[in-house]
Amino acid sequence: MAPDWPVSDAARAAAPPAAIADLTVTYDQENCLWRLFAAGDNGPAASDPEPYDNIFGLTHDLIGRLVDIYCERGEAVAHLHAGAVKVGGRLVLFLGDGFAGKSTLCLAMAHQGFTFFTDDALPVQIGDDGAATGTALQLTPKMRLPLPADMPGEVKDFLQDHQLAQIGDFMFVDPDFGNTDTPVRARFGEQCEIGALIVLQREDADAGENRVELVETDRATVIKHLTDQTYARHWDAATLLARLSTLTAQTRCLRLVYNNSAAAAEFLKCELLAKK
Repeated sequence: MAPDWPVSDAARAAAPPAAIADLTVTYDQENCLWRLFAAGDNGPAASDPEPYDNIFGLTHDLIGRLVDIYCERGEAVAHLHAGAVKVGGRLVLFLGDGFAGKSTLCLAMAHQGFTFFTDDALPVQIGDDGAATGTALQLTPKMRLPLPADMPGEVKDFLQDHQLAQIGDFMFVDPDFGNTDTPVRARFGEQCEIGALIVLQREDADAGENRVELVETDRATVIKHLTDQTYARHWDAATLLARLSTLTAQTRCLRLVYNNSAAAAEFLKCELLAKK
């Protein structure tokens, strides 16, 4: 899930970094259960956390905790749950719930050659002037199974050809599509200014008719989606609202209504490049 993260043994380092947090994973061999502890000042904060019966669930939550820690190192950095691709030198963020199609749309656009930043977790740094920068974490994208019914057969075949693994209800996909010479995935730590915030509104597919519509939307709608999908335990509610308000005031706020991910990606390619 995070195969290219830079990892080092802090215990063996000449000057070990100061501890930011202490995460402990335990395994109950008899019952085949894992547990994830987040330590407080006096030991584990949760004496009996909910156990995991599969390594996927554990790894998913562990990565989420690590991303939170990464973001908390920067005063103006938040952990945003969103999809992101680079279009015309700036990031386009896709906002929506777990079934809005963020992963599908990001991979469809990566297939067309746009730089894939994330389909899930994005550290975002927001300046006092509203300028915001996203940082790539090089996480492996995942598709919820079964694949969307509106996905063309050739796209499904393409994704399945570049499948890295299938765990539970998810298929992990190589975002570079096997192209090691000119990878389309952003490298770990790569940063890019945010240029647009797009709220996804996915509709049921109508036989023989594709609907794709991109319209300006109000800031309040975008702020609501951002608030629901932003994790920043080091910010109070007033700070979160102020920074998201400043961000939306300086960034294009759009709504994408669509019922076919491939058609939507093609439409966005033309529309966003024309207005970059």
